[in-house]
Amino acid sequence: MTVPTLATIDAWNDTWALIRGLWPKWEPTDEQHDLWEDSLRPLSQERARRAVKATATARWREPTIDDIIEKYRGANAKSAQHQYTGPPYTMAEANAEVADMRRELMDLDGDSLAAAVKGARANLEMLGKRYNNFDATDASTMPHGLVGFVWAANQEATT
Repeated sequence: MTVPTLATIDAWNDTWALIRGLWPKWEPTDEQHDLWEDSLRPLSQERARRAVKATATARWREPTIDDIIEKYRGANAKSAQHQYTGPPYTMAEANAEVADMRRELMDLDGDSLAAAVKGARANLEMLGKRYNNFDATDASTMPHGLVGFVWAANQEATT
């Protein structure tokens, strides 16, 4: 399984910040955010941001994943080295990976988990209140989309 690193998390955060900045009136649900992340995070984030910008200049309505993927593929059609070439990553694998991370976080003592949450939140300020409404000392209450961020922050802090 692929483990997100802080670099890939930061790259995805930059892409998401761009999307939110270009469509400020759009209010995606947590589920929409997770779908966008699952669809775009495995891609080259530099090229994904170019596709987002190309989509925004052509269409100022609410963004769609299909439009951005279409622009991404068009921009990358001649450049195979920038295509995602990792193993297929299914939703079941992603959910299993998040479950493994959550179990590992649940083994931390409350202070260590709270420190990891604080580190992850520092990188997530732009995502707003969605990730602030849970008990930072209890991993079982953590939003699904935050587990990987906290896990990665904990790995960085402990290695």
